[in-house]
Order: sequence, then C-alpha cells, then structure tokens
Amino acid sequence: MISLFSTFLSTPKVKKLGKYLNIVEQPKIRGQKTKPMVRSGGISMVISTLFVCLFLIIATYFNFFDFSYLSEILKISLICFSFFFVGLIDDLLQISPWIKLIAQIVGASVITSLGMISETIIMPAYFGSLVINLPTIITIFLNIIFIVSMINAINWLDGLDGLASGFGGIISSGFFVLGWNTGNLIVCIISLINIGFCLGFLKYNYYPAKIFMGDCGSYFLGANISLMSIILLKNNGTFLTFFSIFLLLLYPLFDMAMVIFKRLKNKRSPFIPGREHFHHLMIENGFTDEESVLFLYLITSFLTISAVSIINNNLIILFPPFLIFTLFKLKQKIQKI
Repeated sequence: MISLFSTFLSTPKVKKLGKYLNIVEQPKIRGQKTKPMVRSGGISMVISTLFVCLFLIIATYFNFFDFSYLSEILKISLICFSFFFVGLIDDLLQISPWIKLIAQIVGASVITSLGMISETIIMPAYFGSLVINLPTIITIFLNIIFIVSMINAINWLDGLDGLASGFGGIISSGFFVLGWNTGNLIVCIISLINIGFCLGFLKYNYYPAKIFMGDCGSYFLGANISLMSIILLKNNGTFLTFFSIFLLLLYPLFDMAMVIFKRLKNKRSPFIPGREHFHHLMIENGFTDEESVLFLYLITSFLTISAVSIINNNLIILFPPFLIFTLFKLKQKIQKI
C-alpha cells in the first residue's frame, strides 16, 4: 500500500520535475505519439521504493516486528537504484547504446560478485532427480547475460502506453505467489513493492498516457525482475521453479529475441530502434494501441497463471488451451508472423 499510494501521489510532481529538467521524448516516425511526452516516471517508482525501505528501517528499529531480511532488501534496492541512475543519465543526456551496455554489464558483474547467482538446477524425479551444477565461470557469464537481457527486454517493451507497467504488475503478482510457495520472504516483499509502484504508475501511464517511465523506470523495473528470478533460483533451484520463471518472462524475452533476429537478418544493428516489436506488428495489422496492450495483458496473465499453476502442480491443463487460443488469434490477426 505504501508503494502504491506514494507512486500515485508523487507521479504528478515527478511529471512537473521531468518538464523542468527537459526529460521529454519528442515525437518520432517510429513512435505512436504526435506530441512531446515527459519520460521521468521511473523517478516516482524509486521514490515509492525509498518510502518502503524507510518504513522497514523504522519498523525494525522500534522492534515492531523482527525483520531479519532487512539488509538483503536494502542491498537489492541499492543495486536496482544503480541501474535506475544509468537510465536516468540516458534520459537526460541520450548516451551511446554501447556505453549503456557497458554500464549494464558492469552492474550485472557487481551483482554476481556479491554472490547473487544461481548455480544449481534440480531436475524432476522422472529425470532421476538429477542435480545440474554448472561451473562457476559459466554461471557468472549466464547470470550477467540474463540480467542485461532482462533489463533491455523491459526497456524495449515500453513502446505502448501502459504496456511495461501493466506487464510488470502482472508478473510481479506471479513472483509473489512463487515466493510465497517457496517460503522466500525477500521475493514476496520485492514483488509487492513492484506491484504497488506499477499499479500506481499505471494510473498515469495507461492509454492515453500522461507520462512515460523512461529508461530510468524500465531499467529499474527490469533489474527488480531479474534479481527476483535469480534469488528464487538460488534458494529453490528446482526445474519447476526454473520453468515457472521462464513462463513469466517468456513474452519480453521472445519479443527481444525476435527483434534482434530480424535486425541482424536485415543487416542492421540491434541497437537501432525500429518497428519490429510484436506490439508494432499488431498495430500494423489492425489492432489499436489499447487493443494491443489489452491483448498482451491477456497473454501475460495466462502465462502468469500457468507459471503459478505449475509450481503448485495444479491446473497445468490451463496452459495448452492458452497456447491454442493464442496461436489461433495470431493466425487471424498477425499474418506476418
């Protein structure tokens, strides 16, 4: 509730701040907007997280409850703040994509150096309960690739009003259930913070948007999501946990992979913006902006339900019908795919 209301109340002020600092996105040929839009919304997400952290510190100090995970929550928040500042610098100065990538890799390397890596996956019983232990160097490399990929996937997802914030809120609810079922209080708290600031920001970001989250917001959200994934796998590295997280993140990772493949196929740099994203293809084939976002909410919701169902060994039957439904609709509306 603290995260939700602090984001809801701070976003109008953050919008004025964005105008003052000239954190404004001008209309682009590839974009959907015909007028300048403030893109400082990530600041309100950070403000809400700071309020929650302050509350937890005060509550712990006065012994309102024993919060043994406070240091971990603060460490995760500080890591996410570092990615936020990289995005904020880009929003202010429009830095080179290569510089951003290097900064992301450095940040991800710091995360792995702090021991926040997942090294083991325990296969299901029908595979003989096989335990896969990857060499440390490979694990570090894969974790860095995952963190950087997730941050950029969320950043690229932020192409339509309310898409990234709505997606973040939906899958964070899935992470909360996964954290609850595996007894991971850290993931539960981080996911609740995410749900709060995503929903609070969505009030101003949903179609027609009054403000964008900007790179600062998408980097911050992407860092939160990647860290929740790693923490879950580190503390409960079963195949079902891995597959549940894969389902939660399937859409943005698939969209990013599709875009990179198309750009490389056309001999273009993956860093040069274009209209190859899934939501762009939907609009070009008859969907409105709002219809595209709602349809992608539906996809994300079914994937989240499937992920939660699998970790509970329950309602797995929902997943195949979802795939059939989605493929049928895509065949009708998206002829290019």
